[in-house]
Amino acid sequence: MPIRRMKMEVILAGIVIFTAVATILRVNQLFFMLATIILLPIVAQVVGRASVAGIDARRDAPGEATAGEVLDVRVSLRNIGWFRKFSLQVEDELSPWLEPQGAAGAIVPGLMSGEPAEITYRVRALKRGVHRIGPLRVLASDPLGLREYWRRIDVADKILVYPCPFALPTFRFTATESLAHVFRRKRIPEPDGMDFHRLREYVPGDDLRRVHWRTTARRGKFTVIDYEDTEVVDVGIALDLSRGCDIGSGRHTAEEYGVDLAASLAKRALQLRGSVRLLAVGTQDRSQPERSGATAFQPILDALARVESGAAVPFAELLGRWSVGCKPGTAAVIISPSGDEALVDVVRRLAAARVHVNVVFLDPNSFADYATTHGLRLSAGQRAVAQGPARAAAHAEHLRAAGAVVYTVRCGDDLPSRLVVASELVA
Repeated sequence: MPIRRMKMEVILAGIVIFTAVATILRVNQLFFMLATIILLPIVAQVVGRASVAGIDARRDAPGEATAGEVLDVRVSLRNIGWFRKFSLQVEDELSPWLEPQGAAGAIVPGLMSGEPAEITYRVRALKRGVHRIGPLRVLASDPLGLREYWRRIDVADKILVYPCPFALPTFRFTATESLAHVFRRKRIPEPDGMDFHRLREYVPGDDLRRVHWRTTARRGKFTVIDYEDTEVVDVGIALDLSRGCDIGSGRHTAEEYGVDLAASLAKRALQLRGSVRLLAVGTQDRSQPERSGATAFQPILDALARVESGAAVPFAELLGRWSVGCKPGTAAVIISPSGDEALVDVVRRLAAARVHVNVVFLDPNSFADYATTHGLRLSAGQRAVAQGPARAAAHAEHLRAAGAVVYTVRCGDDLPSRLVVASELVA
């Protein structure tokens, strides 16, 4: 800005001096020079405006990504005007949750008429959701550098960012061994190599297809492969997306923690060859019917990428309707920051119906504290969800008394470690 101001002052001073000299001396050539100086900024302005016009742009960006992934974005430009474009600064407008790795654009030195150019930059997807890239901003300066001119090119793309599930290798959906007899178990009819447990000596009644012939030949006696007793569990995952469940800040909200947990638990259940159905009602109903098999996870992940909290119906009411589909012997995982006593009643009914209930209680007090320490004011819905530490502890105790295994998760916790051992066993 100081340099531009200095240039304008020099031009104005030149106009004043040439006007005075030309008037005193009455030399025609000086009047021509004066006219040239006066026209120079006007011509520069016309050239500057023309530099940002007549540009065609196309963007090549991936339509899908996973939270934390770094993406390559390529922008193709072409000068479709009649005149040369001088130095252009090209930059994309990005969603707050798409972090450029450097500049979200580049400088194009110049473009002749019909000439193409291509710029590439990288961006990191910070959070799941549907995020926007664009529109494109083209910035140019006039030849004298007096002013900058910019133009928005309305070419935009959307990227669907999936949550990044984490591993839960030791998480159990079913009851402890002392109560396991009341829960339904399914056996995999044909064990595969993943189920290998040990080699042991053959006993009458063993399936001859399990004979390990190489070891039998070496030992001189029949040896069979023993497989692990693989358990498959049908799981229902209920994610609370009521108003106020976005309590917290940025990626540290109860909503984001709940989505990551739901995705990870669904993946774990499908790895155990079980089935998964999902309750996810927020601003829209993203619930999923019972799914199993190799193709089951992608629709669930897609739904979780798009959910937004804001359901008009109370979560306990939605859960009560959804729980009718929970069959005896199956497992249910409820993920919620709510301290609603009606939720305890639903848990009690599920447990009485011989459904193994796990509750991941997202401590709302910890998320409220995180929001306030980051200077955010809680909305009315968030204030309704928030509760004091004593009330949160009492709610967790009521859930356990109703028959649920409770995992308490607080803002800032390492999520995989919190789901290794239930909260009642954690000091």
